[in-house]
Amino acid sequence: MRADYIGSRAAAAHLGFGLNVPATTYVRLGVVAALGQAWSGGNAAAAGRVDGLVRFVVDPLRESRWAPYAAAGIGGIYDGSEKWRAVLVGVIGAEGPVTGHVVPAIELGFGGGVRVGVALRRAMRGRR
Repeated sequence: MRADYIGSRAAAAHLGFGLNVPATTYVRLGVVAALGQAWSGGNAAAAGRVDGLVRFVVDPLRESRWAPYAAAGIGGIYDGSEKWRAVLVGVIGAEGPVTGHVVPAIELGFGGGVRVGVALRRAMRGRR
């Protein structure tokens, strides 16, 4: 699960769900779908996005409490101001310590505007 703010010509707030699968020890492949609201010129509209990402994890074996990562990919975004459009996506982030069965993460990046997000990922035993 995740929550994101995208600052663009139409600012947007999204709630989304994603799926990540390990491709190698250090690489995760993921897809995120999110829906929310966009605001532009005092008008509100439905908003959404779909992102496909490749994430490089610096500490895949959970040797530190916090671990940085970087991700890049492509996405499609709709913010109510125009039709769906394709965007390049890039983020840097950090995953925190496991809490129960969940790993929190914070992110900063770009893709249709400046992105700030928080995510809760399912913890994998002994790895990120």
